[in-house]
Amino acid sequence: MVSALTGIMVIDLSLLLPGPYCTMLLADLGADVIKVEPPGGKDYTREIEPWLYECVNRNKKSVTIDLKTSDGQEVFYRLANEADVILEGFRPGVTSRLGVDYEVMRRINPRIIYCSISGYGQDGPYSKKSGHDINYLAVAGGLTLRGDPLPDPLDGHVQGMAIGDLSSGMFAAVSILAAVIARGSNGQGQYIDVSITDGIVSWMSLKAGDFFEKGRVPKREDWGEAHYGIFSTKDGKYISLGIIEDTFWQNLCKLLGWNDWNDDPRFLTYSDRNASRNLILQRLRQTLLTKSRDEWITILAEADVPCAPVNNVAEVFCDPQIVHRELLTRLAGTSWPSNLINFPVKLSVTPGRIRTRAPRLGQHTEEILERLGYSKQEISDLQLKRIISKT
Repeated sequence: MVSALTGIMVIDLSLLLPGPYCTMLLADLGADVIKVEPPGGKDYTREIEPWLYECVNRNKKSVTIDLKTSDGQEVFYRLANEADVILEGFRPGVTSRLGVDYEVMRRINPRIIYCSISGYGQDGPYSKKSGHDINYLAVAGGLTLRGDPLPDPLDGHVQGMAIGDLSSGMFAAVSILAAVIARGSNGQGQYIDVSITDGIVSWMSLKAGDFFEKGRVPKREDWGEAHYGIFSTKDGKYISLGIIEDTFWQNLCKLLGWNDWNDDPRFLTYSDRNASRNLILQRLRQTLLTKSRDEWITILAEADVPCAPVNNVAEVFCDPQIVHRELLTRLAGTSWPSNLINFPVKLSVTPGRIRTRAPRLGQHTEEILERLGYSKQEISDLQLKRIISKT
């Protein structure tokens, strides 16, 4: 089966999550992704979160090269000359010190597309600062969408998912593919500067527009909508309600027998209902505590009220919709990890797919160097000098 990105070669210098997630998407779509690390390894997810390493590095090949040596740089230059894309996730300035920055690479390969993912971008007063997902969310305002941050430090990390890391990987993948298409027209490579923080600010558009229009900074008491949120049920579980349109509100009132509210002028429109949200929330909370989560899901769905169970991780992969969409797969002939999450988009002709599990460190070093024209003796000499390693 020919994949969408068959023939596109990507060198991945990145670690942890943002870059590897980007190249995972490209690899699932058929790109030949070569993960480059120093001998001994550098990607900490191998040790601290091995399942995460397996997930975001499937379908890739692993090569070890010591870029701090002239011999190692020469190996990398030969590899870069064959590549379409290079992706790195270091702090600004690191690739320049290693001699593998964009200016060097484009002299070797003018058609190269070079993507840098960093916390704050390649320039600006924060560009050299260290950070992780929660720091970028903080700067971009993503931690205060519910108003002032909670005073309890245990509640400080309000996001349960690495939103900045994952969104930057997606922005990088889209930008790389746009650059590949552009190169097909103009024959030129280009440099891509992806800032994790910038991506979060882009996702802040809705809240930013509200601020620019009204000049108000969100406060905790402003947060929430009358019938759009998470609610407890009788069995201690939770359901989500997503009622925005008037039709769905009317469906809810009819189902619950709230005929006195269906035509009440306080609740006619979305804005009206939000102005009276405390009344609605109080009644909804009391009502939803009378039945179990699964009972409410059945009843509400039959009445065409937008609802869904709040699943924990174990429940997600038993959910009939998730099962039907075949989002979980097991690679034949592998013992661990037993399950991986599939590429999440269905392409009818060139679907993304998982072909191989994540590589061992240096697993493909010899194969790739032979492909570049190195003899077995030259490879052995590089290994003796610890320029490369192989398994």
